[in-house]
Amino acid sequence: MLKQIFACAQALAATLMLSGSLQAAPIAFQVDSAGSSVQISNCQNSLGFASDCIASATLAPSLLGNPIINVEPYAPATTFQFLRITAAEWDPILPDSFDITATLSFLAPTAAAFGGVGEGVQFLTNAAIRFTNGTITFDPIAPQQIAGVGLVTVTFLNAPSSLFGQGQGQNPRSAIISASISVVPLPAGVLLLGTALLGLFGLSRRRKLAAA
Repeated sequence: MLKQIFACAQALAATLMLSGSLQAAPIAFQVDSAGSSVQISNCQNSLGFASDCIASATLAPSLLGNPIINVEPYAPATTFQFLRITAAEWDPILPDSFDITATLSFLAPTAAAFGGVGEGVQFLTNAAIRFTNGTITFDPIAPQQIAGVGLVTVTFLNAPSSLFGQGQGQNPRSAIISASISVVPLPAGVLLLGTALLGLFGLSRRRKLAAA
């Protein structure tokens, strides 16, 4: 009996140590540049004329080439560049307006503790964006439960008022819009502890059956 208690204590200690290392390991989110996209629509000036509206949007240069964004579990959100928007205003007083639809695609997230070979599934985050009166606003995105990783939240950051400035004329100007990502991992320690206890229970039962 004492041996079983000692073995259980050892299993618990090992579980907690392993759980701590898993929870502390950064999660590597690799952007799928080919699967990500940006589209601009409904571009018009304050009077509703589309011909006088100049606007375009692309992924930020730093997101090209499938970059990796490392996120520390439970830590403050990691910020990264998301979009480059270029716009100009013909009217020196009234700003233009337009809509942007963007899809940010990630490949399978991996735990860096395992040398980049980990768990996870590919997932997408869609952003509905509006540029109105010089301000960028985003629709909120619900957190996603990613298998093998945890609760992942991608937040698109609203741009400050008068992003391109009113009354600046028709010279195009660019602005970079950022986003952030955070992770609350799965309770790996609880799962590992449950597995260890089930294993001890099964071993004890086999011994009792053998003794009978």
